[in-house]
Amino acid sequence: MAVSSALGQNMKLGILTAALVYTSTLVCLGTTSEEYEAKILIPQIQALCGMDQHERERAILTLKQPSCYRHLAKHSLSLLNCLQDYERSEDSAIILGLLDLPESVSTNLLRSARTPEFVRARLGDLEAERKIISNFNESMRESGNVELAYQLLYVGTQNAILAFAKGMESDAIYTDALGRKVSILQCLLNCYGVVYKEEPLFSAELRRHIFVSEKEFRDAKHQEFLRAIETYFKRRHNVEIKLKARFLIEGKEVIIE
Repeated sequence: MAVSSALGQNMKLGILTAALVYTSTLVCLGTTSEEYEAKILIPQIQALCGMDQHERERAILTLKQPSCYRHLAKHSLSLLNCLQDYERSEDSAIILGLLDLPESVSTNLLRSARTPEFVRARLGDLEAERKIISNFNESMRESGNVELAYQLLYVGTQNAILAFAKGMESDAIYTDALGRKVSILQCLLNCYGVVYKEEPLFSAELRRHIFVSEKEFRDAKHQEFLRAIETYFKRRHNVEIKLKARFLIEGKEVIIE
């Protein structure tokens, strides 16, 4: 079982320590799709389409985050009308890539030099998809990278989900800034739970299995949790995996307020 202290240095998008991994999981608890739409998404879309440039910039930063990935398509028409700068703005391209787009806009995004590789992959560029998957697989062999995991979930193709799921089979761990041991599986479960926040298996249920020692994690209830994840990925994504993590997080719980 490999232990890498360097891995903690590569945790990006606000997940730099195990404490933050746990905290970001807590954010998703109790948030229904309706609550998320009303409290976060709709106000940000309104700000994006408003006249205040500062509020618009803040809204773009929010709407391109992984927690919004699966909620934007229903607002495609409004967002498309408010993001006409996509050929000059990488952030606008990221948001637009998640929408139901006219063919002309998809073509322009694929042609634009401002469009990130993972957006191209989502829009059907097979070479871009191959590069994103290759980058993720390479990071898993060396140290892991949460940003690349989120990119796979953004791409969302069967190949991308397969690569993400196979990454979950790793038994590697790293030591966080607080000296606790954190499994790669925990990091990926957290990523998935941020994007698929409505799934209790990756939020409320996940909480019951973290901050558990390696010895305790061998208990049936924790092993059944791993089997439940395997079953979920088979049912939802038609991907078969075998999880081998010896624990999720070892150490004391810390909640950052």
